[in-house]
Amino acid sequence: MRFSIIPLITLIFLLSCPLMAQKYGYTVKGGMGIASQRWQGGGGGRTPLRAYHADLGIDWESEGGNVIYGQLGYHQRGSGLRVLQFMDVNGNILPGGTFGMRFHNLALEAGMKKFFLKGQTRAYYGLGVRVEYTMDSEFEFLFLQYRDFVQKFNYGFSVRVGTEFKLGKLVMGGVEAQVAPDISRQIWVPSGIRVIDPRTNMISNGTEQNVRNLGLELSLYLRFLQIIEYID
Repeated sequence: MRFSIIPLITLIFLLSCPLMAQKYGYTVKGGMGIASQRWQGGGGGRTPLRAYHADLGIDWESEGGNVIYGQLGYHQRGSGLRVLQFMDVNGNILPGGTFGMRFHNLALEAGMKKFFLKGQTRAYYGLGVRVEYTMDSEFEFLFLQYRDFVQKFNYGFSVRVGTEFKLGKLVMGGVEAQVAPDISRQIWVPSGIRVIDPRTNMISNGTEQNVRNLGLELSLYLRFLQIIEYID
């Protein structure tokens, strides 16, 4: 449990750090990406799902291009499993397809960015820590047996790169790519819990299942700036 508190403490620390900011900004961000998951315990061969996200953020930027940011938003997580047509326990032949499970998560993130190219168009890289809360989840046919094993709170980190360009005197636009792996488990099935395969009604031998989210996201954003002037 103590490890799950570390990202929250880091978030609070980053958002309360004193920074001689030259300007601060408000960000509106949205986009789409790929939701995938890492399975440990016999869940290989998963298929990524298309996922969407949106965030509202605030940031403080120093004269040297160092930025502390915080953001709160909605992010979809999950994965799927593609199967060919199969026969159920009643002898019915069912068409194949991609069956998935999708999680609707509220994500709070804080971190630091660094602009390394400056001018009308600027580029940056950044690193952040996240805590997420699962507000709702959807389980299609093949994943129904995992509904009772969802972990509501999760945490991880984010690595991002992006480019930002001027749209107006105090308005910037940007494109950002992000990789967001989770450290904690979105699903945990303890060892000894038997799981039924809905295609065959066969019971598995109860091996432990650990499922961790991995998100790849591409975003467009608008950043509205406020200039800070220090008077001696």
